[in-house]
Order: sequence, then C-alpha cells, then structure tokens
Amino acid sequence: MQKVIPLVPKGFLFFIVPAKRVKDDGSFEQDNDVSLVSIEHKMGIKASPTCLLSFGEKDQCQGFLIGQQTQGMIYMFQLMNEARLAVGQQGVALAGPAYEYALGYAKERTQGGKTLIIQYPDVRRMLMTQKAYVESLRALVAEASIMVDLSWHHPDEKVRHEYESLAGLMTPVAKAFGSDMGFRVTELAIQTYGGYGYTQDYPVEQYMRDLKIASIYEGTNGIQAMDLVGRKFLRDGGKNLMKYSQRTTQQLQEVSSHVELKPLADKILGTMAKFGQAAQRVAQKAVGDGNFPGYVATPFLRAFSDVVCASLLVRRAAVALKQLPTATSAERKKFLQGKVEVAKFYVEQLLPEADLNIARINSDDHSAMTDVL
Repeated sequence: MQKVIPLVPKGFLFFIVPAKRVKDDGSFEQDNDVSLVSIEHKMGIKASPTCLLSFGEKDQCQGFLIGQQTQGMIYMFQLMNEARLAVGQQGVALAGPAYEYALGYAKERTQGGKTLIIQYPDVRRMLMTQKAYVESLRALVAEASIMVDLSWHHPDEKVRHEYESLAGLMTPVAKAFGSDMGFRVTELAIQTYGGYGYTQDYPVEQYMRDLKIASIYEGTNGIQAMDLVGRKFLRDGGKNLMKYSQRTTQQLQEVSSHVELKPLADKILGTMAKFGQAAQRVAQKAVGDGNFPGYVATPFLRAFSDVVCASLLVRRAAVALKQLPTATSAERKKFLQGKVEVAKFYVEQLLPEADLNIARINSDDHSAMTDVL
C-alpha cells in the first residue's frame, strides 16, 4: 500500500511574530527573543541580503496564530498572490535584457572568417527561442495582471467574480512558467555567447544566477503546479479551466479569419483538445490515487502554459496583421512582421513540448514512487 501524500498539506500554521513585544498602550517592550543567526551567502542576488533567524532561543518568543489552524496554506497563497505575479514578471525582466545582450553580441561576433554568428541557423534558432519566450511571457504577465485589475475594479460584481476565477487560474502559470522559461532564456543567452557567456566580463551569467531564485520564491514552482491542479482545477471540478478554454477557443476562432494564422490557431485548438482529455484523466485518477495529481502537476502546468502562451502570441499576431498595411516605415513593418513570425515559431517549435507533457500525464508510470530513492 503506497502512502498517500495530500496534494495540499493540512495542518499548516500561520503566525505573525513581532521583533519586539508591544504593550497595551502601543509602546515597545523588550525584544521578543528573535535573533539573527547569519547572513546567507547566495548563488545570486548578492546585493539583496537575506538572513537566518532564530525564534525562542531563550523560550521568550511570542507568536500569534492567524486564522484557523488548518488554513495556513490558504492564507499564505492569499498573502503571496501579488508577489507571485511579481516573481513571474521578474522572469521576464531578466530574460528580456539577456536576450537583447545575446542578440547584440551575435550581430557583432564573427566566426570562421568574416561570418557573423547571427548568420548561423542554430544561433538564429536560439535567439528566436529567446525572443519567443520573452514576448510570450510578457504577454502572459500582462494578461494575468489585467484579469486581476478587472477582478478588483469592474463595475459588475458578476464580472468581477469571473475575472477573479480566471486570475486565480493564471497566477500559478505566470509565476512558475515565467520564472522557469525566463531562466531558460538566460541559459540560452549564455550559450549564444559561447565561452564568454560563462565569464563575468558579460552580464548574462549574472542574470542567470539572479533569476534561479525566482523558481523558489513565493512557493516553489512545484507548489505552484500543485496549486493549479489541486485548488484551481480539482476543487471546482474543472469549471474555471473549462471557462478559460471556452474563452480561448472563441478568441482563436476569431483569429482564424486571417488565412495566415488559421493553421496556427488550428494547431493550438488541437493541443487544447488533447490537454482537456488529459485533464479529465487527472480528475478520474485522483479519485483512487491520491499521489497521481501531485505526480503529474508540473507536466500539467507546463502543457497548459504552452497553450496559453501560444494563444496569446497568435492573438497578438492578428493585431499586427491588421496594422501592417498602414505601416509607413520599414522599422514599423519589421516590428509588426516580427510579431507574426514569433507566433509561427512558438506554435511550430515550442508548442510541441506540450505534447510531451501531455504524454507524461497520460502515462501509467509510477517509478518515482517506488522505494528506490
């Protein structure tokens, strides 16, 4: 009999611990037995000091329980929602300049005589991958942020509730996919530089080191994936995921009016259908196997994220195509055409990774759960 590990652990306690005791009149009393143990020496973000604290070395520390004893995880996610989106934005904020530096270097560095390395197909593939992730992640963070704004400020209460549900669905996606793929961009930027990218003479190695923490901050990306599957999918029977799928399907059908984009929209819709079937399988297997949702949570989030990002880029390409005929400058035309080409690249070259993750969800493999580790 396998031990069943709950998708969201119960018994999580949430405390607030002041640095000093506070008297009834609001004045400070003695220190609250909270001491600094050490300053951490980190892989990255060295200009941002973090530390290890000790609570109650003298058995004089007071902490105050917030809410109910078993609701700590829920409170934590409520507290971190804005920060989770900020961490996803952090992924784009560092991936963007990493790509720009790599692009600039590729346009100046020669190899094998006078050939610029940007002329090599493999280098162009790496650069286009970086560009596609940077632009899709930027759109993803913007989409999630708009949903949050509408959930707070739309005049219709029913609409506010709908956007609150959609924002909840997008938050773990923006945080986890934003930080993971942002890190991937920095790695590809280093690879574009070659050996120089690994040195401190160029900035991209620092971007990679600084960004690694983002996949750990505000709940590791594994926790984000379990939040998506457990709290945002299984808990409501998949209603919010279904609403998002219906919304995206309608948007892609509208995009299909562009002959150039219809094949891309059709491919995304096909992947969405396969993902929907895999999601149903997760819901079915979760009934008898408590470990299964957690086992496939990360592939679930990755597959869904690729569908979301591909859809955003294709929708954006439709806007670019409308503006292309009236573009007057060569620079503007190149900019708009770039949005179309990036959408094509994502759908053709990056979206197929969703098929890999869907295959992982559909697999009956449980080898990681056996007693071999």
